[in-house]
Amino acid sequence: MALTFSDRDGWQFPPGLLGGRRIGLIKITGDDSYSAGGYAISPSDLSLKSEIEALIPFDDFSGQVPVWDVDNQKLKFYETGTTDAGLDETDADLSSVAGFFLYIGY
Repeated sequence: MALTFSDRDGWQFPPGLLGGRRIGLIKITGDDSYSAGGYAISPSDLSLKSEIEALIPFDDFSGQVPVWDVDNQKLKFYETGTTDAGLDETDADLSSVAGFFLYIGY
């Protein structure tokens, strides 16, 4: 399975404003087969042409903590660690985890 993208809503700034970047909202739903290292997301998944600069979560994501890895273009999920006070990359079934993200890119 894979991530599901829905409720796309994007805008492009006028030329010269923010360098022509696009900004929008997207709802992303997880799946039951999260792999260590995260989900690869391509610009076309977000109706972008070449680059995702930022993917900013703003929902609670059922206790999961989503983090955008800009260098590797992957969405990673973390959960509260059981052995220390830090966060551990999840190994949970994320099929019931969904939320909105603000995206910025070209």
